[in-house]
Amino acid sequence: MKRSFIIVVAILILLVLAGCIRPQEQEELLIEEFPENEVQFELGSVSGLKSSYRIIIQRVHVGNVYAWEEDNSLFLKFEGIDGWLFTEIRAATSLTIEGFPRDSKSKIDPSQFPGETHNPPVLTYTMELPLGELNDGQIVYFGTFVRLINYDFNGRRVKAEYGVCINSFVYHDDTPVVDKKPKLEGDIDDPLVSGFTYDWEIEKSIDPESVELKLGESATLTYTINATRTPVERDFALSGALNLNSTGELPASNISITVMLQYLLGDVYTDLEGFAAINVDTSATPTLNPGESSSYKYDFGFDPKEGVNEYRILASITADDLFPLTLDATFTLSGLAEATDSTATMADQLKDIESEIPGGFSAAYVPPTTGNWILKQPGDGIQTFSIVYEVLLTNEKIEDPQQDFYILDNTATLTEYDSKTEHSDDARVIITVPQPFIDNPDLKIENEHDMEWDQEKAYSWEIEKSATPESIELEEGEDGTFTYTLLATRTVKETNIATLTGLATVTNTGNVPLTNIAVEIILEDADGVEIDKYTTTIAALAVGTQEEGLPYSFTFDPTGYEAPFKVTATATAGTASNEVKTDQLLPTSNLTEIDKDAYVKDIFDLFSVTGIAIEGNINRDWS
Repeated sequence: MKRSFIIVVAILILLVLAGCIRPQEQEELLIEEFPENEVQFELGSVSGLKSSYRIIIQRVHVGNVYAWEEDNSLFLKFEGIDGWLFTEIRAATSLTIEGFPRDSKSKIDPSQFPGETHNPPVLTYTMELPLGELNDGQIVYFGTFVRLINYDFNGRRVKAEYGVCINSFVYHDDTPVVDKKPKLEGDIDDPLVSGFTYDWEIEKSIDPESVELKLGESATLTYTINATRTPVERDFALSGALNLNSTGELPASNISITVMLQYLLGDVYTDLEGFAAINVDTSATPTLNPGESSSYKYDFGFDPKEGVNEYRILASITADDLFPLTLDATFTLSGLAEATDSTATMADQLKDIESEIPGGFSAAYVPPTTGNWILKQPGDGIQTFSIVYEVLLTNEKIEDPQQDFYILDNTATLTEYDSKTEHSDDARVIITVPQPFIDNPDLKIENEHDMEWDQEKAYSWEIEKSATPESIELEEGEDGTFTYTLLATRTVKETNIATLTGLATVTNTGNVPLTNIAVEIILEDADGVEIDKYTTTIAALAVGTQEEGLPYSFTFDPTGYEAPFKVTATATAGTASNEVKTDQLLPTSNLTEIDKDAYVKDIFDLFSVTGIAIEGNINRDWS
């Protein structure tokens, strides 16, 4: 595509035959620079507006800077005096001089400082520079750079630059120090005292652990539950919980609890002979943060002192940075049972199997199983109760499974008769249903591309000169003026070539081989106008394989179309088809310009006539 541009350069040349032209006066620039990496002012305090320094440029006092620290920020107030106004103010902080922003030559670069230019200029301006977390006594450096403007008595504009000026101050943290400590409070639940006690354990298993069932098929599941009753080898047992609350301002860490058993001797509790202090397990919650609480359980056996009925648990609690805490609880042996938890009951979830199995399956106990048992047997030794039962599982509805597998869970729960302590174990069956094979041809196409744009502008020039008036008549003592006009015309011839290149990848994502796969890449502009098209055919793709990196390219003039461009990639094999659409932005052109600029030189011929003087007859150059 070609485009033409015409630039008219009209240059008026005034030839004055009488009088003279007075040149314009230049503005004055004052600069105050400082040695690199050198501190100019060390401010002793930055509290309130006590610290300040003067801005002096070439011995002229043009303003002041006030500095103060508040809420972990440094505030700088810039103030001009005697008519001086700020046109640019910048400042930055650093913990080291080397940390200030620098240019490629490692010199401090104030253009990278926070700040801004001011149009119109300002008399005062305040900046806030966050300091972050600092330590007491830490040195902080800050650099400033300003530009100012003023007018002298003749109305001449005077500009000034000041900086970079590096200063420092010492940060002092006046935050009051609060002595925070951890603190624990608590109590002990009423201890549970028992005599000869049984412990129970339960274990449940299933055979098989996985089954595959087609529609209408059944499988028999065999469950085995082993419940073991073990007598505790001690005459008396004590159990309970110690409750702690963290009420301090810091966490209580590395909590340690030691329990001692005492008996009442007269009016005083005394350590029980032969009893060693018990360390309570705190590993589950060794730390309590402020406001948190936890219970720590204990369980141990002991030999009572003959003839003594009243006892006390004495607990000593320690933690890091915590003064030891002591808690106690009393109990008696009166009414103690001779045996505890010798009997248990057990229930199995499969008693409600209809609500437990996954949808589409049914299950039923194989008689005489009911799902409830009472476990009771004479004898003091270890006793094992073994229960075996069967469940018939049937696939009633599922032919085409919608998930990889189904899960049948059920749990047996044993409840100790006296303490109501529960023990449970579960068994899991994984049920799979084979998938019916159905031909499913499918494929996927992926596409990536990029674009380059080469643009050339070739310019040509024409020039035309005229004078007004073309002649003049002058009496003696008269003067006149000629005006010359130069008309320069520039035209341009523009050439644009864009190249879009891409790679397409086609993958067989179905479960059958594909043949004669048609691939089509269409390039359109934003309005849907087709620019170009690429087609090819892939002979065959096995299941799971891909044809990677099919190359294609389009070359066109992008200026004749509306961006962004759209690339549509389609792959088709029989009933299987996939399409992906992507956008391509118009990149910045690689521009080449030929004879963009021209040079005009205007030269006057020598003119010398007696009695006629010419002013303004000089040679001129223009670009």
